[in-house]
Amino acid sequence: MTSTPTNSRRVFGYRWFLLIVWLVLQPSPAASNSQTLLTELNRLSPVEREKKLIEGAKKEGGVLVYSSENVTLLQRYEAAFAKRYPFVKAEYWRAGGDRVGTRVLAESRAGKLQADLVGLAFDVANEIKGAGVLARYLPPERKAYADAFKDAEGYFTPTHLIHAVIGYNSKLVSPREAPKDYPDLLSPFWRGTLTIDTEPSRALIGWLKAWGEEKTRRYLDGLARNGVTVTRGHTLQTQLLCAGEYKVGIELYLYTAAQMQRTGCPINIVYPNPTTVASAQSWAIPLAAPRPHAAALLLDFVLSAEGAELVADNGRIPARAGVKPKFETLNQLASGAVPIQVLTSEDAQRLRATADKLFKDIVLRR
Repeated sequence: MTSTPTNSRRVFGYRWFLLIVWLVLQPSPAASNSQTLLTELNRLSPVEREKKLIEGAKKEGGVLVYSSENVTLLQRYEAAFAKRYPFVKAEYWRAGGDRVGTRVLAESRAGKLQADLVGLAFDVANEIKGAGVLARYLPPERKAYADAFKDAEGYFTPTHLIHAVIGYNSKLVSPREAPKDYPDLLSPFWRGTLTIDTEPSRALIGWLKAWGEEKTRRYLDGLARNGVTVTRGHTLQTQLLCAGEYKVGIELYLYTAAQMQRTGCPINIVYPNPTTVASAQSWAIPLAAPRPHAAALLLDFVLSAEGAELVADNGRIPARAGVKPKFETLNQLASGAVPIQVLTSEDAQRLRATADKLFKDIVLRR
């Protein structure tokens, strides 16, 4: 069949259209190279992998981190890493967990991601993974971290854990009066003396997982009727509790309470049922990391025993097996007597929208 000029142009145009679609669907060179490198590293021995990473990191010269991690801990990571690998300059951009997640997604979709390593809050990690912007990475150090908190496929790994507990001022509350569990806080005895954070996600998602939506709704309604005060920031809540502004903090962070207890704050810790525990920060390498050798080298260090000791020295609860918290108060968690409930990133992704809506509708609007 002889094609007419019009038909030829149509065929030619169609072929160009297919070519453009194919090009758009291809991963960026950085994304392809990042996963190719990390897959290769996963097959190497520890000695071989470090040699390869050092050679590549020397050429890259730096590493940029996006994280919601504590500033002091980030600075300690930076200093210790620089001491071991002085040829790599580590820099970081820090913001809240939601802002970090939003920036990673936005830059990835625009093809302009600048971060080489990202630290993700537990309630956004699975969402970022689902968007397809993270690379699989299975370094040897990862084996020292519990399966309950790390991603099973190797996309992200946590460094430390946060437990939601009840805390009370021991100068204002006697042992006889002290609450023993969450339902005790609904008593009129506590009216006007309770505080809760503006974003109590770990406790609230834990309640939803343990109790279901209806019981959680009734409990929040009871707290609201009991005059609970909403305070922004778990650290500030604990400080105000120590100062006697409140008698009870409903869902304080255990490590913060233990730190302040050690400095003389009159705070006693109650492990409620459930005592919810979730990862504080999970680390991942983006597919499009501009400097993947340096990113992998830094992540290997963060996950190492030395990195976990920095976590412990910062007063946190390391997720790495064999590294204990520095505060004796925290070591009783290993006794098995505390009614622990583990929250995964999957739990957070499934329940967070419900948790946010309940808190907004019942507590914040009163």
